[in-house]
Amino acid sequence: MPDKIEIAMTIRFTDLFSAEGINQVAILISQQLSYYRLYGDSARADAQYMVSNWFDILNRLSDYIIQTKSASIDIDDAVEVLFGQQINYFNENIDGFSLPASQSNN
Repeated sequence: MPDKIEIAMTIRFTDLFSAEGINQVAILISQQLSYYRLYGDSARADAQYMVSNWFDILNRLSDYIIQTKSASIDIDDAVEVLFGQQINYFNENIDGFSLPASQSNN
């Protein structure tokens, strides 16, 4: 999970939110979810990492949006594109998965 986040932060967010970028993310997420179905231990490990590091993930994502001058991109939209399907998968398949309340939603 930390490597996945690091890789995501190398993409210009304006590119990420292009039609091609969103399509590529969808393909990668589909592949990731297929992997999770085969390797439940990896899904549990990634879910635990996400829970334990959620505020750091949000802070890094927010900082990256600011650094790339992508102010028109909302943090919640970025979270949805990058992690929405994984979060849904974890909610449905990992017992006890629950992200801390997001500071960005206040």
